[in-house]
Amino acid sequence: MKPFKKLYFVLILLVTALAIGGSLFIYARQVNQVISDITITNMQEMAGHDKGFVENTLDKSVSNLTDLGARVRLAHPSSISELQTQLNREQRAGNFAHLFLVDDQGLMYSGTFLIQDGTKYPYVEQLLQGVPKNILRYDDYYSRVDAQEETLVYVLTMPPFTVEGKTFIGLVGQSDVRDVRQHMNLSSFDGQGSSMVIDTKGYYVVNRSPYNGIGQHDNLWKNLQEASFKDGY
Repeated sequence: MKPFKKLYFVLILLVTALAIGGSLFIYARQVNQVISDITITNMQEMAGHDKGFVENTLDKSVSNLTDLGARVRLAHPSSISELQTQLNREQRAGNFAHLFLVDDQGLMYSGTFLIQDGTKYPYVEQLLQGVPKNILRYDDYYSRVDAQEETLVYVLTMPPFTVEGKTFIGLVGQSDVRDVRQHMNLSSFDGQGSSMVIDTKGYYVVNRSPYNGIGQHDNLWKNLQEASFKDGY
């Protein structure tokens, strides 16, 4: 009987070990699922926070640009020089890095006293076609040759007004992407997390890196395809 008792105890130990191992495996999976759910919830909350911030930033900038245009128009400048002087004051006092008034021929009059043909820029063409509002990221920061940052461009129509025979119909404001980026640095995942804004094609609108300058496009989908993950995930 002793061999059978030994076999019995071995079987009991084996079944017990399997039961404990199975329980630990199920418990580990449940813990991983809970952690995964919590992580996803936290990311959704952060995404909601950032979405609200970006939307509020864009809305505020549009409102500021609208008010700015009204002030310039209601100042009734008598000359182009006076008009650009007023625009220069607004540029130095406000949050836009560059300001332009656009006439009905597509010429852009800057707050730095320059005049250039704006029809080479798609957003000016859209303005001339009657598109009332346009907000986009633009990489050709042509007004500052030393700039290494992409820019957010705000384009608005405005009630037409005439100065020295030129009829102005729109206003363009530019601000650095870093103005948005610096407000999106959230401490998460032990400092390894970061917030970014991408478009539907995966291109970054606001990247976490301050070193991606003009022409240095980066794509999240491409980065994920080329990435290697721990444990193959």
